Amino acid sequence: GDLLNSRTANTENSLVWNELFTSDIQKIKSFYKGIFNWTIKKGIDGRYDILDGKGDNFSAIQEESNEI
Repeated sequence: GDLLNSRTANTENSLVWNELFTSDIQKIKSFYKGIFNWTIKKGIDGRYDILDGKGDNFSAIQEESNEI
């Protein structure tokens, strides 16, 4: 299957949102862009929003210290 477009819409029990907290956001951005070719852009709230191959926003990445 096509990993970029494998998300489901309007299907019961489907995963619709993910949150990722990391201490090194640059490594994470490179990792996910390299594997899935996702678009990652800085959101207006300071987090990084992840968009899949369909242009749907389905996740956010936020940088936090290791103490958290």
